[in-house]
Amino acid sequence: MDLQDPEAYKKNKKWSRFQSDLAKCLHGLEKAPISDWASLNNGLGSLQKCVDSYKDFNDIPEKLLFFRVMCKCLDPQNVAGVHRRAVETLNKVCTRLGPDNLAKYL
Repeated sequence: MDLQDPEAYKKNKKWSRFQSDLAKCLHGLEKAPISDWASLNNGLGSLQKCVDSYKDFNDIPEKLLFFRVMCKCLDPQNVAGVHRRAVETLNKVCTRLGPDNLAKYL
C-alpha cells in the first residue's frame, strides 16, 4: 500500500495494528539488557516476523525507536549472532523504505 499522505496512514486500521505490534516488539527489545543475548536474538526474530507480516506498507512506524533498538543490538558487546540478526532486520527495513524515504529520515 503506497500511501503518500501521513494522514491516510493514521486512518488505516491495518497501519494502526502494525504500529501497535511493532511498538510491542521494540519495547520488549529496548527493555532487554545487552548481556541477555538470547532475549535480544529472540526479540529480533519477532521483530522480523512483525515487519514481514505487514509487507503492504513501504514505511514503518516508530522509526526513532526502531533505529535506537538497532543501535543497541549492534553494540560491540553483543555476540555475532545478535549482530547478524540485527543486520538482516535492518536490510529488510531499509529495502522496504527505499532510497528516497531512507534519505528523508536521515
